[in-house]
Amino acid sequence: MFIRPCYFVFTPHHRYLIHQLRVLYTSKEEKSVFEYCDPPAGTYEGMCQLRNNVSFHFFTTQPPCGDAAIFPMVNSSLCVTNPLKRKISEESVEFMATKKSRHDDDASDTFSVDVHRTGGKCVVGGAQDSHESGTAYHIMGALRRKPGRGDPTLSMSCSDKMMRWNVLGIQGALLSHFIAYPIYFHSVIVCGPLFNRESMERSLYGRLHDNDIMFPDDFKSHGYCIHHPELWHVGKLSKACDEALEQVTEGPNKRLSPTAIIWCSKPLTYEIMVQGLRQGANARLNATKKSSVSICKGKIFQEVKDLIDDIPQHSIPKTLRGHKECLQTYYSYKQASTTYSQARNEFLKLCPTWLTNGREYEQF
Repeated sequence: MFIRPCYFVFTPHHRYLIHQLRVLYTSKEEKSVFEYCDPPAGTYEGMCQLRNNVSFHFFTTQPPCGDAAIFPMVNSSLCVTNPLKRKISEESVEFMATKKSRHDDDASDTFSVDVHRTGGKCVVGGAQDSHESGTAYHIMGALRRKPGRGDPTLSMSCSDKMMRWNVLGIQGALLSHFIAYPIYFHSVIVCGPLFNRESMERSLYGRLHDNDIMFPDDFKSHGYCIHHPELWHVGKLSKACDEALEQVTEGPNKRLSPTAIIWCSKPLTYEIMVQGLRQGANARLNATKKSSVSICKGKIFQEVKDLIDDIPQHSIPKTLRGHKECLQTYYSYKQASTTYSQARNEFLKLCPTWLTNGREYEQF
């Protein structure tokens, strides 16, 4: 198994959540961020929930690719290409637009309002970009593929993935066997000069409210909703970070690195991933267990199965109890998480053009 090198939002949170579930179900010496549901009987038998005093926060140094990256900019000779030095604000855009309308004859080349562009293409079947000049180049609120070179990917953009998290939670289908309610990020923090609150609100949850489909009551009863995380902007990194980032991003020949560092405090994990594989692996050969990183689907699935084997039979969640023979593949475990699967189907009604991987990719 390998990681598709396509998400800056692909985080090792599943490993942390699995570790905390293991602490709850099998350890008496450590305190978990989870607690058993009260009352434990019925639908939530054997399941747990996040403690009231625990919250999760998402930190990034740039806006998510896709819809969140589309927001006004001033395209003029006064703007520099280095994003660390570019000054952007809604007030400046409004001022420049007003000035242009008053002085069209002599200011058309100096002051023109445009939007930041994203390489993510709109998904087939949905609204499409016009590619007209200026602010009309992109359509806002559209679902998009993850940008990148080469063949089109089946991966949705980071903005779309985070929007899904704000409906279904970050725990996913596998861990929904154990976790009774969705886990949402309490806040999203963007650090750096590129930030626009309106575009973040639109991309992460606002565009879902424009849809006429209403969530059924049984969907809401399990805690699912259109979640609105707090949005925070930190304008600058430390001076040393700013200087280092400026050094690696300036110049015409600079390209994004295919390398990523995977780090998690519990369980302690530190790996280097290159183009979806563990550093040192031969990318021309088929991926193996040794070449796979710890956050790939295969490794996460194995950790979940190991956890189930270690839980006493009477404590196993109801959806997994007595079904071990018929639950053999990653796909079957996901489908057996009925509440999450139903919630996902409701989400797909809101986003009918959402790209999904074929079932054959989850038969392992």
